[in-house]
Amino acid sequence: MPQSNTTSSIYLPGLTTTINTAITNGLNAGITAQAIAAGGVSSMYLPLESRLYSSGSWTRPANSGPVIKLVLVGGGGSGGCGVSWSHNGAGGGGAGQLVERWLDISSVAIGGTIPVTIGNFGAAVGGNSNGNNGGNSSFGSNGNAYYVIAYGGGGGGYPYGTGNNGNSGSMGQGAGNINGGGSGGGGGAGGDWQYGAAGGGGGAGGAGQNGMNTTVQNGTGSPGYPGGIGFGHGSSGGGTGSNHSWTSWIGTGGAGGNGLYGIAGGGGGGGGAGGGGSCGGGAGGSQTIDNTGGTGMDGTGSGGGGNNHSGGNGQRGGTGVAIITYYVKA
Repeated sequence: MPQSNTTSSIYLPGLTTTINTAITNGLNAGITAQAIAAGGVSSMYLPLESRLYSSGSWTRPANSGPVIKLVLVGGGGSGGCGVSWSHNGAGGGGAGQLVERWLDISSVAIGGTIPVTIGNFGAAVGGNSNGNNGGNSSFGSNGNAYYVIAYGGGGGGYPYGTGNNGNSGSMGQGAGNINGGGSGGGGGAGGDWQYGAAGGGGGAGGAGQNGMNTTVQNGTGSPGYPGGIGFGHGSSGGGTGSNHSWTSWIGTGGAGGNGLYGIAGGGGGGGGAGGGGSCGGGAGGSQTIDNTGGTGMDGTGSGGGGNNHSGGNGQRGGTGVAIITYYVKA
């Protein structure tokens, strides 16, 4: 499977041979996440990184310590789509859940493998329909002490639809069996009048923005539809749509929720001026730019953008990713 590795050397000047020998003997006894975090051991190891973009397995490298840091992201949901309501937007897709954990893999021998599943994107949709949820990512097998699941994000709502909740459930033994889930998709604009704006999909670092009216002269309008729910660690909810009371005012689709580490951002809501995506999320469709929402970026778990007007699609989200930081004796 595709993997990329980066190396950063760390030097310890002024150590005598006796001290170096003692340190080496101590390192041979193992390494703990607490020691790395405290800085007392990390300077004696070289941190290396593997990024997995497709399902397969990860092999524990030679001379690696028995603790790794894992960032695991589920697949992003696709944006919603509406074609029966003129100039009304559909919600952006929610990002896949981002799970960050220290894991003890001492039960895996050097050269042994750990199965990894990378969640697929939520597929694009046409017609009048909510977007599709993204797929779940996992590290290890059920029953392993280091087993972790990151759930897929929710699809965006069509103009008369609430955004989907993200997939949810137990995050696995490596995450303490707590419950979690992907970010929610953005809510639809409503559609009673023209130029309603949809909400953005949630991201790992913050909720999707609400759709909004761009003028105060057009009254309060009718409420749009709420976004889907995000569950716990590494996810958030989608934004709410907004509809006008008159037919001649243009709204602004909500931007996708912020991601973390430049990944796992929400898709933008469609409507009027389409909302921007975040951290790989697709922008929402706009009648002045493109009816179709933007595509979520693969390898980020980001959400796709919702469409606008009466054509185009709610675009697909991005595939997930596993980022593994491991430590090799210097």
